[in-house]
Amino acid sequence: MAAFVSVLAMGAWWWGQIDESSRSGPALPDKPSIAVLKFDNLSNDPDQVYFVDGLTEDLITDLSLNRELLVISSNSTFAYAGRAVDTVQIGRELGVAYILRGSIRRAENRVRVSVELVDARTGGTAWSERFDREISDVFTLQDEISRTIAGRLAPEVIKARVGETRNTPTKNLVAWDLYLQAKAAHAVVTSQKQADAVRLGELAIERDRSFAAPYALVASAKGVQFFHQWTDSPARTLSEAIDSARAAIRLDGDDPKAFGALGYVYRLTGDEMRAIGHLERASQLNPNDANIRLELAHTLDWFRKQDRALPEILEAIRLSPRDPRLEAMYFYKAHILFHLREFEASLAAAKEMAGALTNDTWRIFYHLVRAANFAYLERDGEARKEIENARALRPGLSLAAIRKRFEGSNNDPENRRIWLDALGKAGLPES
Repeated sequence: MAAFVSVLAMGAWWWGQIDESSRSGPALPDKPSIAVLKFDNLSNDPDQVYFVDGLTEDLITDLSLNRELLVISSNSTFAYAGRAVDTVQIGRELGVAYILRGSIRRAENRVRVSVELVDARTGGTAWSERFDREISDVFTLQDEISRTIAGRLAPEVIKARVGETRNTPTKNLVAWDLYLQAKAAHAVVTSQKQADAVRLGELAIERDRSFAAPYALVASAKGVQFFHQWTDSPARTLSEAIDSARAAIRLDGDDPKAFGALGYVYRLTGDEMRAIGHLERASQLNPNDANIRLELAHTLDWFRKQDRALPEILEAIRLSPRDPRLEAMYFYKAHILFHLREFEASLAAAKEMAGALTNDTWRIFYHLVRAANFAYLERDGEARKEIENARALRPGLSLAAIRKRFEGSNNDPENRRIWLDALGKAGLPES
């Protein structure tokens, strides 16, 4: 491909000449950075959205495996779908130098992909291309696009990737299609959608038992079912989740999502060493995955390793600054800082959380983390007010109710003791 040969010279794209004082979002990192927007679905069938989204997410994953790039999470970039926002503004808000956008049209056994790489500092097009391929060539196409982009952004390291062949995850396109549908279902955290994710993932496995990705997805979905108690047999569901994640790793020992899934499930069992070890391995395999960073931060916090958890949650926020789960990210940031006894900093994180709140569950956590901090700062009036606000949202909230919620969670008992002590000081009644 001619575009692949025409690589930008190092320094031609570098952002040293840009006036950073004019930027309103995160500062540009000290390495090439990119955000891939949700591709447009140009197919006649609107039900092909899962296919387009899956293809876009696969492209993001492929790019994010390149350690020389900073790649923003799809959770943040997909938030711009359907909105008329120019690329310069998106670049400022996400703190990246480049934006990739495009469209996909699927018709029978063929796919057409149009892509455009935009310099987010100027709004100018750095590269564009259109690809027409058989569906069977879709994995080669993904690799071709990602290698071209990496070559455009980091020409000094592209030599290491030239000549590499992307491992085809499956030759069975029905299995791959089912897996993409399972991913779309897993992204919606409801009992029915997680059941759908397990069902579709298992159908993908039936089509190709050597396809690692659906095993990891099924493990994650069953972990969610166990955590929310959306199962009639929690112990069996958890055991099956572990088996499925282990199977994914056996099939693909370089799959970060498989290691991430197993680490997440082991956290639920209270196995600190395995939970942290597998999530750290996942983060090493894909340092740009905000989901993995979030789970690693949560797990380190879970086992009272807040000093190690803090940089992980900060990096998760950096990788996905417009994530739909920002309320959770900022809560964990506040919770980690609270346990580090950095109470004013924790309150500042809670203030960030306030701007991201979407539901009463997280509003309650917001009030509770503020109450806990105020209690230790001996700001008793403010602490009691936050408890009143939390109980207005959930009248039955009490120390006994929270203590019961902790039963079977397998998190660090000292975390529980300090949290309950702070809320008691703040005025939360025993029952």
